[in-house]
Amino acid sequence: EPSSPERPPAVAPTATTSAAIPGDATINELPNTDAAALTLGRLVDRVDVAWTGIKSYRAISTGRAEPGPALSPLGPPVASPTAAVAATPAATPVGSPAATPVGIATPGPGATPIGSPTGSPSASPVASPALRPQATPVAGGGVAREMRSVLEVELPDRLRLTRSGFGENDFEAIKVGERIYLRGPLVERLLPGTAPEAWVSMTASEISPSSPLADVLQPLTVPERSPLAAAPARLRPQEIRDLGPMEVSGRMCHAYGAADTTELGRRVDITIAVDDQQLPCLIESKVGAAFTERTVYEGFNEDLRIAAPGGATPIAG
Repeated sequence: EPSSPERPPAVAPTATTSAAIPGDATINELPNTDAAALTLGRLVDRVDVAWTGIKSYRAISTGRAEPGPALSPLGPPVASPTAAVAATPAATPVGSPAATPVGIATPGPGATPIGSPTGSPSASPVASPALRPQATPVAGGGVAREMRSVLEVELPDRLRLTRSGFGENDFEAIKVGERIYLRGPLVERLLPGTAPEAWVSMTASEISPSSPLADVLQPLTVPERSPLAAAPARLRPQEIRDLGPMEVSGRMCHAYGAADTTELGRRVDITIAVDDQQLPCLIESKVGAAFTERTVYEGFNEDLRIAAPGGATPIAG
């Protein structure tokens, strides 16, 4: 999957303190020891703490890339940064790559850029990161692309990942223990003559880092953690904006907005919505009109019925 400097940056945990947010009793109950405004780090910490009670969930990621230069994929799950690219001479990347939610609302002119706790005019350019379970939008030429990725997780070791909108790279994968099962157009492309509905299987440890499968199956092989856990330390001081109530897939949530820049200086608008338990409802990132990526979280602690398929043909990774 191609990479690009225009891929949105991302976000993750800190010490649990908070600010009074009007209309949000749950947040107001949390102590706030040293600030009047809620920071990104504090919000990340709340989500991180709430995530410890999660045994299963579903993350539905959608991405849209408009015609133009190739845009980087959402890539691996929340926690897997993408390769950084050289910044323009005017940009000075700061810190490690960050994971970035996507923006449902566009921050206003006075928004405090991520990485600029004092509200300086310029956000600190950062390397392109990745935020977990992602769709992998890639655009180029004159056609807009829309992609969808669904990651289902049942701890400790059962996962199912389905990707569509990628043409010959569409697939369904299931991981049970160390065994990975795969089917779809991707298998047919890599193993000519294999029917798209036929399952093949391999052991996760057998997949070579140089294999075409290494990148696409990475969401199944990285350690499980909170969706915001990849946020770099430099983003934590950002004072986030209260965007108010938001309904996400039938859940009443509360949304917050932030902003960042890509290495090439393009603005990234970010929206994070959480419910009254501080569990994520939505993480969305937007780079102008060129790239939008959104992940909706649902199915917490449901029985997702992830099981190994029968009749799979063993192959080498």
